[in-house]
Amino acid sequence: MSPHAAPDSLGAQPKTLTQVADKEWTLYRVGDKYSRIEEAPDPAGRIHTLNITREPDAWVINLLDNTARHIIDPGPTFFARLPMISTLKPNGQPDPDKEFQDLEFGNEVRFFRGHKARDLGVRKVEEKDCNALAIKSGGREVTLLLDPDTGKPVEIDVTKDGKPDFSIRYLSYETDLPFDPSLFEPPPGLKITESK
Repeated sequence: MSPHAAPDSLGAQPKTLTQVADKEWTLYRVGDKYSRIEEAPDPAGRIHTLNITREPDAWVINLLDNTARHIIDPGPTFFARLPMISTLKPNGQPDPDKEFQDLEFGNEVRFFRGHKARDLGVRKVEEKDCNALAIKSGGREVTLLLDPDTGKPVEIDVTKDGKPDFSIRYLSYETDLPFDPSLFEPPPGLKITESK
């Protein structure tokens, strides 16, 4: 959710981090080697993106026309990243969001605990009381709202210079599920182009 995104736009459609692909947008993560992002179809843009990473290999797939780009990570490190905050910065300028570079889908709670987040008490998300933790660095503040019963993320709210920047609402958050290697293989029948 963002004040800059039209409510009916593709960017405003739900995304979830889960191992069960029953939502329109789904993110999968297994350790630092595997990730899969299933985006909602965008018929107007003639694209239905599926991103699969199995380090050092990655595929950017358009399911509407069965094409894909294959990229090989040159290393020397091989980490599948799912960052929440990624800010473009001018060359040679410091990263204003450096403090949040390791905040990724799948490690939200660990990140907040490791960065000694402030306890903001209880906040409501759709009539549900949630535990709120916050980290502020520079002009950016990130608040994590957790389900008090499960300890799982319910929402993340991000502000910049005191104004709402975006929010992420978790519709489902599943962990400790069996590993399914087939999720990290490109589907058959694709026309694959090699990229650098």
